[in-house]
Amino acid sequence: MTGTKDLQRVIERISRFRTPQWRAGLSKNLAQEAQSQILQGFQGQRDPYGRPWQPSRRAVSQGGQTLSDTARLRRSFSSPQSISRADERGFEVGTNIRYAMAHQHGMTITPKSKRFLAFKVNGRFVFAKKVVIPQRMMIPEGQLGPIWSSAFQRAASAYFTATP
Repeated sequence: MTGTKDLQRVIERISRFRTPQWRAGLSKNLAQEAQSQILQGFQGQRDPYGRPWQPSRRAVSQGGQTLSDTARLRRSFSSPQSISRADERGFEVGTNIRYAMAHQHGMTITPKSKRFLAFKVNGRFVFAKKVVIPQRMMIPEGQLGPIWSSAFQRAASAYFTATP
């Protein structure tokens, strides 16, 4: 009779995986892990695949970390608003900082209506015909890669064992 009770408990536990509440909880757990991975990327100055970011000129000349002068971009990923959706269908994590896309994909900026771009660096005006922003990926695209995959596996496993 004990075997039947054990089997019944296993069936009940497995059946809860189908509930929207359980799947939404898992999504929220994975979204929080994604936020953690993004912050670890900023701390390690690396992309989600472990490749180091090209250091910014400011970080080289003044010290400090790339993409962390004001920490605005980094903080935007850890805010509650950065998880735009975590429900039974999955999750979305992002930022509303406009220049994030330029760093995520890399970009060349050229003047639209003038001959030169003008901006300040260290309090002095600089003029350039173009500015090349190298790719400094913060969120994986396509394949997750081993860093994020193993982090998600650990987070999901912890959620499986923690929920009754």
